[in-house]
Amino acid sequence: MAVNITICTGQICGRTNSRELLHLARKLDREHPGCLHVTTQHCFARCQVNDGELCPSIRIDGEWMNEATTARMRSILMPMIARLEAELDNPDDPFAKLLRSLG
Repeated sequence: MAVNITICTGQICGRTNSRELLHLARKLDREHPGCLHVTTQHCFARCQVNDGELCPSIRIDGEWMNEATTARMRSILMPMIARLEAELDNPDDPFAKLLRSLG
């Protein structure tokens, strides 16, 4: 099961680093195929709270990360990716075998 990550690409988040976050997410997706499901949303409307102090905002598996940075995003995603890759490498797991056959 891939990690779902949604990155706000609205006007304020776009000015506060969301492009770099999207670039990193897509890079990690290419480097670790099948581990991430990367999507964008034009606006989460989180910028309307405290004059944009929460921007940029992203969601990782339904959990908010406000004032996201590439370093923070990477620090959360890499252990999740490692766990998924370890599960996919388990030769005794029938679900992992099925996922490998699809991939």
